[in-house]
Amino acid sequence: MRQSTYMSRVSAFGASAPPAAQIALGSVFVMIACACPTLGEVTIRDIEAHWKEREKRMPCLKLNWTESRFYRRGAFTDGRSPFGEGAGGTWPAEDTVVEFTRSLLYDGGRLRFNDDGRYLSPTPDGRRAFLRIQTTKTWNLREFRMFQDREYWHNPGQISAHHRDIHGDAQFRPPMLACWPLGASNGIPLDAYRIGRTFSLGGTDLVVLEKVRRMEHDSDAELWVERAAPFLLVRARGYSGMLLASELTIEYVRPASGQAYPHRWKRIFFAEDGGYEMTAEASVTSHDFEPTVNDRDFHIEFPPNTWVWDRRPGEPEQYILREDGSRRVILLDELRRGATYQDLLETESGKAAHGKVTSPKKSAVRLTTPLIVAALCVSAFFVWKGARTPE
Repeated sequence: MRQSTYMSRVSAFGASAPPAAQIALGSVFVMIACACPTLGEVTIRDIEAHWKEREKRMPCLKLNWTESRFYRRGAFTDGRSPFGEGAGGTWPAEDTVVEFTRSLLYDGGRLRFNDDGRYLSPTPDGRRAFLRIQTTKTWNLREFRMFQDREYWHNPGQISAHHRDIHGDAQFRPPMLACWPLGASNGIPLDAYRIGRTFSLGGTDLVVLEKVRRMEHDSDAELWVERAAPFLLVRARGYSGMLLASELTIEYVRPASGQAYPHRWKRIFFAEDGGYEMTAEASVTSHDFEPTVNDRDFHIEFPPNTWVWDRRPGEPEQYILREDGSRRVILLDELRRGATYQDLLETESGKAAHGKVTSPKKSAVRLTTPLIVAALCVSAFFVWKGARTPE
């Protein structure tokens, strides 16, 4: 808007100026145009070709990293709470820093992701607190599995045939975008972008890829790519409407020989007053381009008493895995009647009704599904968060 107003004023001046002034003004525009590199030097197809080649040269990788996440006081208050409308109170009650350890194993499209940290979660006594949740997710090109070991409540598991269930995890999307921006199912659809402005930042020439049609809340509306091959992605900006809402910045290690790999990244989510509402800063602690892998790395065996949500066609939707390997199928009517996890453990399928909570670890609130947990809500919150501030 400001640029359009400025240009309209310049055009009005040019139209009303004397001929000599018009010539001088035109010369200025010619010099500016000549000083700016032409956008035709880099095309979407150039970037796509180099990204494909980069992915071929990086068929396998293991990354370990730590992440420090800052939550501003009240980040989950009001309609933004992962506990729903009317949760009450200010969450978190004060500025909070939480530490995580994570790892990613990639092998020709197969994935294993481990996450260990504290997430804002409900407790058995009705409070909210940052509780430890250890999560493992795998994808073996046919089946997705997830298991969580949680500080409170039962431990849930999930099975599906949908690769998007693992690729959609916001926690390890930055290294995926840095290494395999096209290959992941949530990768970058380059056909949806056009070449935008070019500029230099810190001595590096960049080109901005602009999404042709933005969504109202779009986390990848702008992609800042190095102008020289292999066109590494160094920044992604998200917008809520026309206002900047989030920013991901990626730094790389660039060995003299071999592939560049992500070394640090930072995600920022802006508050309405212009401050940082949440930040997540990650640092890679180790990497291996030739890790030892086997099929077991990409498959999870659930321990007994796991509440499993099986979403594969033809399978029971939910069940508890028993000690002998059999399944205690959970019916939706039992959940509607308010059955607890302990009720389900002690009864046969269809027989559970209201029960008494006996243990924080082996009980549950009245859930319609055990997998709608605060950790996943917070993860999703990082994707769709609508906090905004002017650019």
